[in-house]
Amino acid sequence: MLDPIHIQDLWRPALEILILAVLIYFVFKFVRGTRGWPVVIGFVVVLLAWNAGHWPPLTSADGGWPAAQSAANRVEADAGGSAVAFVPLFAAKGSDAYLYPLTLDAVPIVASEKAAIVVVLCDTFWTDGCDGFAEEAWLAQSQLGSMLKIDRFHAAPDRILTVYRKVP
Repeated sequence: MLDPIHIQDLWRPALEILILAVLIYFVFKFVRGTRGWPVVIGFVVVLLAWNAGHWPPLTSADGGWPAAQSAANRVEADAGGSAVAFVPLFAAKGSDAYLYPLTLDAVPIVASEKAAIVVVLCDTFWTDGCDGFAEEAWLAQSQLGSMLKIDRFHAAPDRILTVYRKVP
């Protein structure tokens, strides 16, 4: 059941919609059967067409949630139950798109120093040398010790994930 505070917050928009619907009804009733009726219908058709043309796409160009979940499932399989850390090479971009599905699957996410699996996210739009050079350069300066590359794949257009396992 809704909290009474929420019901009090919702009455005003509901009343405004009701008043607007009544006004639209009476305007249509008044104009119907006159020479202005085709103009009103034309205006409504143009307004609906314009709105339909501005709808967002059903799936984003980068694959959206299905692509992020697929990549997270692959990282989870590579991790095999070990703790995972994500390192985005372009820090402003972040890695939340992949962390969220992993969090939902209860995969332990930790700092790169404590993780057994380190996933390097390289965005080819922002970082030069992805798909090998940029990740290896990060690995050389990371001071995380010896790491073995176990997987590298394109998670989405312009995004490459490289999965490393720390060598004991």
